[in-house]
Amino acid sequence: MKNAVLAGALAAMVAGSALPAYAETGASDKTEMQAALAAKVSMSEAVQAAEDKSGGKVMEAVFSDENGKPGYEVSTVQPDGTEQNFFVDASTGEAVKATAAAENENDGSGTVDDSQEGEYDE
Repeated sequence: MKNAVLAGALAAMVAGSALPAYAETGASDKTEMQAALAAKVSMSEAVQAAEDKSGGKVMEAVFSDENGKPGYEVSTVQPDGTEQNFFVDASTGEAVKATAAAENENDGSGTVDDSQEGEYDE
């Protein structure tokens, strides 16, 4: 009985300590959420635009408002197994293929090189 009470108290402490992490959202996260809500193009429309442009299937899509330009970073896999990355503008729905530098932002060391982030062909 004593162990059950102790386990319940421990579970309540863990759950209670996790709640503030969800409640506390940084200013940049709030700005990104507002930009996502204001986007004229939905994520599903961005996925369709990237698939239409690439001829492949989407593996991953995330909303991004970095560099002051809201849109979706979309990764596709091609029929030959290669990957292509696109930026889909949240206002126009235009899908633009990423430059080689942006596609290779992970240098294999387990860290992402943010210096190339946001580089897309025009």
